[in-house]
Formats: sequence, structure tokens, C-alpha cells
Amino acid sequence: PMIYKELFARAYQNLEAIKQETPEGIALWKELVALHTADSAEFFSELSSRDLQALFARLPLLNQVGIFSHVSE
Repeated sequence: PMIYKELFARAYQNLEAIKQETPEGIALWKELVALHTADSAEFFSELSSRDLQALFARLPLLNQVGIFSHVSE
């Protein structure tokens, strides 16, 4: 949805901060993890395979399952 475009844009611009777990990266990560998996699936589907592997593995298992089910539809 459009309401998440700003969050996604900030997250894409700060992928290194998220991966390195800086304070800003942690805050963005918490926002992403709090989204419904259908919405966060959109974010994860736009990542490079390298970034996807790095970040997807950090998700809680239930988020992984939910996101995977939406991306694989």
C-alpha cells in the first residue's frame, strides 16, 4: 500500500544501517517487522538476493513464513 512507500524508501536508502544494526537501522527494522507480512513482502520482494538473504534470516520465523507465503503466490 501507498502508506508504506515512505517507510520502504527510507529502509532501501538505509539498508547498510539496518544490516549493521545502527540505532537508525534498528528503528527502521522494528517498523518493518511490525508490518503485516503481506505488506512487508512487498519490501522484501524488491531487495537484491544478497540483501534478501542477509535480512530475511533475521526475521522471526512467523514473519518468514508469512512473507514467503505472500511472495510465492
